[in-house]
Amino acid sequence: MTIPEKTIPIVEIPYSDKVQVFIKREDVVHPEISGNKYWKLFYNINTYLENEVENPLLITFGGAFSNHIAALAALGRDCGVPTMGIIRGEEVADLWKNNPTLVKAHADGMSFEFVSREDYRNKEALTQRFLKKYPEAVVIPEGGSNPLAIKGVQHMLDSRTKEFDYLCTAVGTGGTFAGLASYAEKEQKVLGFKVVNDSETDV
Repeated sequence: MTIPEKTIPIVEIPYSDKVQVFIKREDVVHPEISGNKYWKLFYNINTYLENEVENPLLITFGGAFSNHIAALAALGRDCGVPTMGIIRGEEVADLWKNNPTLVKAHADGMSFEFVSREDYRNKEALTQRFLKKYPEAVVIPEGGSNPLAIKGVQHMLDSRTKEFDYLCTAVGTGGTFAGLASYAEKEQKVLGFKVVNDSETDV
């Protein structure tokens, strides 16, 4: 993965005479790996590929409609690296061919392992199970949120974003929020807006 040469536009959204609201169009970073997903995966994949493992494999977790699953599958396709999605819900195994997210991920080369919702909650045990089976794989957390993801989010900020009083983001697994909070200017406030009602997030 590379840092795009194009400048990501910042567009004003008409709001009021007293408050100015802008949106940074991170969705145009990549046609399929958009916005925060691109940056959260940036150092994860680059660090892994630098190791030049003999049998590379990217493994991650997600629900049946996870945009993280879709993004990782597209990334694996572009980088020529096999991908595997650990999908929440054994019942999905019989239905995934009717699911546009999983159909697209599969077309991009991703294989699936469907696990029960109970097993899915214990991701540490699942991680160890799959690393034992695929010792050269790297397991990326659900939503892509880990220290390398937080590091990648810094690239969502640039000289233009320093001028804003508030930086706002949706919050799923918290990686983007943590990254913005880590790299924002000292005088800036970072606001996160929860976008799901449960703890098993499709992100």
